[in-house]
Amino acid sequence: MKEKIKPEFNRENIKREIKNFVNKILEREDFEEIWQEIIEFCDDLKNRREDYLNCLAYHWLIGSTPQENKQLFLDFEGNDSILKFIAKLKEKYKIN
Repeated sequence: MKEKIKPEFNRENIKREIKNFVNKILEREDFEEIWQEIIEFCDDLKNRREDYLNCLAYHWLIGSTPQENKQLFLDFEGNDSILKFIAKLKEKYKIN
């Protein structure tokens, strides 16, 4: 299932939030450790979900471009949510 997004979290705000997060971790000394967690999370999604390439948040996190002919959605629900995963990383690594 797809994550239901609150109205104040529109597509551009979510994209900006994810890009800001990536930019912040790029500046950190522990970048490789954080990026490895991102890679593992995304690899897990790829192995379990056929629709992972339809998720805009996934593309924004890894820096890829979605195909326009796909039925795109913002995020996954539950443990697969990109936004929830980012929130966990922010908390774990104390990223503001």
